[in-house]
Amino acid sequence: MHGREFRGRTRPRADWNGDAGRGGGYRQVRRPRRRAHGQADKQRIENLTPDGTLPALTRARVVTLGDNAYINGTRAQFANCYDNDRLSDGIRYDSSRPAWWGQFKGRTMPTLGNHEYLNSTDPTLKSKPYFDYFGAQNGFKLPAAPVPSPGLTKGKGYYGYNLGSWHIVALNSNCAYVSCTSNSAQAQWLRNNLANHPARCTLAYMHHPLYATGTRGLEPRVKPLWQILYKYGAEVMLNGHDHRYERLARIDPNDNPDPKHGFRPLIAGTGGDPGSGTSATNEPNSQRKIFGKAGILRMGLSDTSYSWKFVALDGTANGNVMDSGSESCHGAPALQALSNKR
Repeated sequence: MHGREFRGRTRPRADWNGDAGRGGGYRQVRRPRRRAHGQADKQRIENLTPDGTLPALTRARVVTLGDNAYINGTRAQFANCYDNDRLSDGIRYDSSRPAWWGQFKGRTMPTLGNHEYLNSTDPTLKSKPYFDYFGAQNGFKLPAAPVPSPGLTKGKGYYGYNLGSWHIVALNSNCAYVSCTSNSAQAQWLRNNLANHPARCTLAYMHHPLYATGTRGLEPRVKPLWQILYKYGAEVMLNGHDHRYERLARIDPNDNPDPKHGFRPLIAGTGGDPGSGTSATNEPNSQRKIFGKAGILRMGLSDTSYSWKFVALDGTANGNVMDSGSESCHGAPALQALSNKR
């Protein structure tokens, strides 16, 4: 992700790596096609500035949308696949790989997918490798991901941060393990966080979509979190989980069109295995679906608007932009009412 000067103001930008462990293209590190994808992603991030250097953390982040280390989120999969280290001694695991997402851990803002909870049948160990890896503890190398509390606290995994003028919240949609009910600790945290960080533009991300084409990948238990975000005027919801790219219209938490105060879901479960698609027609607000293409989602965040690009991997350094757009932030209803009085 990257920020650049935009009409005299800093414009943060982010590359969102959906389902990263299918992820960053590294499900099987010895498949040449996967390594090529990783190199393309690395070049795409480094090309964000003219001299190939990475911008400051205040202007750019890498975000994962869950399922970071496929297929079971084990310690070895985080070390060898998402990263490229041997756990025994920290030496390079595969010297032939030109790039891997772990190279950007120091600017990565992750979230948990359902596969992060498949590392063990012991409830006390489920998801532990995720927290150890991004926290750079228990045998994993520094740096740690720059995640504020309680983002790297096992049993929570949700957190908020600012990027430019935007406020961003990462939520845990694995509701069987971390409750998503309206009176849950996560929901209470979200209310307090949004109340304490009023912003014209707010973005949220979690692994599971509430709405999308098809029904197998939906998680209805996250609806209370959507309702809180809607109340505070969130602009965008980013999801992974479904193996596709999909863009929905601005909607409310009941899936009704709401161009004035709704937020736009963008689904990018395309970090490795892009899936074969679906013929389902259950989602009336779907505007664009792309199946069978691995890629990343790039978000440009300005003071009062945002833009998106779904960049599919096609063997070139910059990739193939298959969907893009931009729109202005509407802000929370209270902020909008105040603005109208001026």
